[in-house]
Amino acid sequence: PIQKDNIAILYAIDPIGHSFCFRDGQYGEEITDWTVFNRCSDLDFNSYYAGNFTVGIEGGRVGTIIDLGSRGDLEKKYKYQETVGHGQGYASIHRTNKTLLILDNYQSHTFQAMDESAALFQDASSSTTVAAKVDHVYALRITDRYDSKFERIVKMLVIAYHPNESVTIRWEVLP
Repeated sequence: PIQKDNIAILYAIDPIGHSFCFRDGQYGEEITDWTVFNRCSDLDFNSYYAGNFTVGIEGGRVGTIIDLGSRGDLEKKYKYQETVGHGQGYASIHRTNKTLLILDNYQSHTFQAMDESAALFQDASSSTTVAAKVDHVYALRITDRYDSKFERIVKMLVIAYHPNESVTIRWEVLP
């Protein structure tokens, strides 16, 4: 079952809690018969590169992850007006086909295309990595070399970060 709150904490030195599966909202690895096994690793924190997220790490999977900037950066770049709590920009990010959309006008409930769409939806050939930063919003796309129908698009927001220790993310799979 997918977590209802869609908040996860990843731990840098935990043998199972350093990776995450967006399919079911659980850690990406498990311990069975005294051995660590991968079960669904969409996102890794800190294992490949210290302080970074890495995607496209499992089997035939390839991925792209893009740091869209802080919530304030997005508000300035896309010129929408935030409400108290500064969550409208993040909440509004969604997709239509191969275009990411973000809030244009809160009052009229309109959206605008994001410049990062082309980079996110280009064909990936390997894993990609990006630094974890508190208050930054990320878009990631994972595909599979052996299954052309597989695609997972996710937005996430880093809500807490402790270098070399842990990162807390709010996340949502975009249909």
